[in-house]
Parts: sequence; C-alpha cells; structure tokens
Amino acid sequence: MPYRKRLSLNELYVDKANPRMERKESERAAIQALASSQPSKLKALAADIADSGLDPMHSIGVIPDTSVDVKDAYVVVEGNRRVSALKLLETPMLAEGAVSDGMLKEWSKLSNQFHKAPITSIEVIVFDPSEDDYRHWIRLRHTGENDGVGVVKWSPEMQRRFDNEKSPVLQLYRRAIDEEYVSEAARARLSQSRIFTTFERVVEDPEVQKRIGMELRNNGTELYSVVPDKTLLGKMGKIIDRLTDPKVNVGNVYHKQDRESFIVGVLGKNVPKPGKMHAFGNEDGKKAAPAKKSAKRKKPTRERTTIVPDDFVLSIPQARINDLYDELKRLNVNDFPNAAAALIRIFVELSVEEYIEANGSNYATPVRTGDGIKEKLKKTARYMQDEGDMSEEEARPIYRYSDDTDSMFSKKTFNAYIHDRTSHPAPGDLKLVWNSLQPFIVQLWS
Repeated sequence: MPYRKRLSLNELYVDKANPRMERKESERAAIQALASSQPSKLKALAADIADSGLDPMHSIGVIPDTSVDVKDAYVVVEGNRRVSALKLLETPMLAEGAVSDGMLKEWSKLSNQFHKAPITSIEVIVFDPSEDDYRHWIRLRHTGENDGVGVVKWSPEMQRRFDNEKSPVLQLYRRAIDEEYVSEAARARLSQSRIFTTFERVVEDPEVQKRIGMELRNNGTELYSVVPDKTLLGKMGKIIDRLTDPKVNVGNVYHKQDRESFIVGVLGKNVPKPGKMHAFGNEDGKKAAPAKKSAKRKKPTRERTTIVPDDFVLSIPQARINDLYDELKRLNVNDFPNAAAALIRIFVELSVEEYIEANGSNYATPVRTGDGIKEKLKKTARYMQDEGDMSEEEARPIYRYSDDTDSMFSKKTFNAYIHDRTSHPAPGDLKLVWNSLQPFIVQLWS
C-alpha cells in the first residue's frame, strides 16, 4: 500500500533506467543525460521551482533502493526531471561537461537564487516495488488521454476560459446573458451554440469597437466606453442574438470587411460621437480613464545577438526540433547569419510538419502531398484562425511570407541562400522574421 513520507534530497536517487533515456551507469550520468537532451526545458523547470517551489498537485513517486548499502535510499520512479532540477539547483557543477559553459553559468545564477530559500526535503509517495502498481499510474501520467482515463488535454477554448477568466470581453459576454440583454430565443439557442470565440473575434476588432463606442486597452485587459454601461451591454445582447442565428457562422465575420458589414447590420450605421471615455463598471467617473498614449516603436536591444530572444521559452517534446530550437537560442546571428538563415527555415518547416501530423486531418483545406512550405504555412495559419488560436493580425505575417516570392520561405530565396555566392542574409532581417513569426510558433507548440 503506497504511503507518504518526507525525505531529504540526499535520500532520493534519480532513476538510472529512466524511460526518457538509455540506461546509465550512475546517477550523475542520468542527470547529465537529462540536462543535455533538454537543456532549455530543464532550466525552465528549475527556474519555476526556484520561483514558485514544487508543484503541490503532482507528487513525486519513489521505491526503496535495494541496490545500495544505505538505510534510507529511494529511487525516483515518477518526477525524475523535478528531482534532477533540484539537484542541479543545489549543485550546478553536476552538469559540467554535459551543457555549454553559457548554460552552466545560467544554472549557477539559478542556484544562487535557489539557495536563498532552498528546498531541503520533499514529501513523496513510497510504493512497494514488489506490487508493481506504480507502473499503472506512471503509464497514465505519460501516455496521453487513454480514452479519458489519463490526463485529458484542454482544448484551446478551455485554455482561453482559464486564462481569460477575468478578461473584459468575457465579462461583457457573461453580463449581457446573465442580466437578460439577450432575447429568450437566443438564450435557448445558446445551450446548443458555441459562439464565444466568434463573439470575441467580432468585439476585438478595432473598427467594430469604434462603431460600438468602446475601446480595449493594455493588450485587451481593460475596457473603456463612451456610452453608458447599460447601452454597451444592450449592444452586446444584440450581437449575441445575431450570432446565435442558425444562419450565421464564423464565415460571416471571418474577414475584416465581413465584421464591418455584420456590425452595421446589427447596430445600424450610426457611430457614437467621440467623447470622454470611462472604465467599464465605473460610470461615475471617480477614476478618470487614462489618455491613450501613442505606441512608440521599441528600439532593438543591443544585447540580442541570437534569433530567439533570451527571455523566450518554448517547450518542444520532439528531440530533433528541440535541438534546432536550442541552437537558435545560442547561435550568434551576427557572426553566423548564413547558418542562422538555414536553421530558422529548417526549424519552422519541421515544426509545421509536426503540427500538421497532429492536427492536419481537421484542416478545412487539407494539406496535399505536393504542397510546399508556403502552402503548409498558409493552411496551418488559417486553421489556427478558425480555431480562435490566433488573431488576424498575428496571422498576417504568415500570409505575407507565404505570398512574397522574396521571403525566406520561398523556394527562390532559400535556394539562393544555399547556392548563390552573392546572397547574404542580414542578421537584422532574420531577427525581424522571428519576431513576426513568434505568435505562430507559440501556437505550433502550445
């Protein structure tokens, strides 16, 4: 029967036969294998542990270690990455020889942070190795949904509900329904209609906001309105009413011009007169709405010498593609622009292929055998838009690169990089390519 026990870190041994790697001869070799095979991911995990501690929702599982002549010794059967991260935070030099010098310095910085409030003991679940029941739970934890028995992954809409629980758009949607600004017929249809992502698509359009008399600010986290709150909620009710009409679907509001036609059809041609805006829910004006500042273009930082920004972290389970990503984070693009150009092209292409393998069967426009990278990019971006995972603004660079015969994703340009002695990719251009593709890349691996 499994039981809980608090153990010191020294009593825990990383599994030398961890399924993530080939069997190793020593615990240090096992830790180094994890550190070298997923350097960015393990460091990201360690940084989170240093900031927030161990995840209390997922226990570490162990069995007594009978292979060593030590009274209290336990092999980790579940949680080897977490225990490895802890041991590296405690002693960064365990990774020496397995990671780059730069990565070793980053581990040392994290270690300094960790030792300000170190974790010296952990509550674990101890299993009886003779009963073998722990294997059942490990298998469920690491092999997907298993028809609902394992961890069922959230859909993009579920993630959005969790992340945007306090988003003003969601609050508008809920209040319009709860406060009965929506017709009875529409309320009845809502139980069978999933329209929130379509509602979001409409309301987040800046031109639609002008016609409504509202404005989303600070990356959509704050809502201001020039019309009274009740008037605004009434308009939301009319939009929801129309979206629940069986004859209306996302195709009616897919493009910008479609959304403009839609909102005119719902609210008419009259546009609220410009005036002083108030924060939604604060009509009395006790807090004046801050003046909207014109966006200033940020100057590129001098320190950035890589294609991928230092503070950008991505979790990539596919080993080869993760290696490419790690190289993109470490390769100095100013010194090696030719290698960087080839590397980013290969990374994006393989990432898209991996995404298509997982999701391609759901594309409205199927990916065909003869499709090149440009077509695959377009079809993938279109699918992400359809799913509500990416806005039109975020998808626009993908369509631009796909249609531009001089972009690095065109056959002509890429062949020139490889075969033309006079072609020289510019480091600055490569960084800009990454900047514009970053939202797309995040979705490829979310």
